[in-house]
Amino acid sequence: MVWSVTRRCNLHCGHCYADSHDREYPGELSTGEGERLLADLASFGVPTVLFSGGEPLLRPDVLELAARAGELGMRTVLSTNGTRIDAAKAGELGRAGFSYVGVSLDGLDSTNDKLRGSRGAFEAALGGIRAARDAGLPRAARPRGARRALRALRVPRGLWRQSRPRLRDQWRPPRRGSELSV
Repeated sequence: MVWSVTRRCNLHCGHCYADSHDREYPGELSTGEGERLLADLASFGVPTVLFSGGEPLLRPDVLELAARAGELGMRTVLSTNGTRIDAAKAGELGRAGFSYVGVSLDGLDSTNDKLRGSRGAFEAALGGIRAARDAGLPRAARPRGARRALRALRVPRGLWRQSRPRLRDQWRPPRRGSELSV
């Protein structure tokens, strides 16, 4: 299950399906509502919750919600731009029970920064991947979009699990609302 826990984001990606900006959005679930949602998902037998956004690490209670999902028996996964992960945050992610951290990249240095609308986003994302690695969290770069990005993305092997890159193409936006109805 993909849960976009917030629309708020610190980057300005032109391709963003969530139309996210760095501001508060009315109508997002409260912590209590989120916990009830997680309880419902667990009762339905949902095995995994992928916390997404916007940038999920901008939601103040995301670690609490992830821990609750874990208590309910669900695997928790994080989809992030990586720019908010430092050593301290990586430790918190591990303690909250995240079993995997996926960091979105759109190419190398200036290509990524241009697509993300923020100078330094590539280096910040790599810093987040390094912090996740150093904390022992399973992680992967997730190139978004064009196959060119897959070919162009040559990140040092030592950043990935067992020194082998694990790349995922994540172009499909999560389904919402009526698209989910059976």
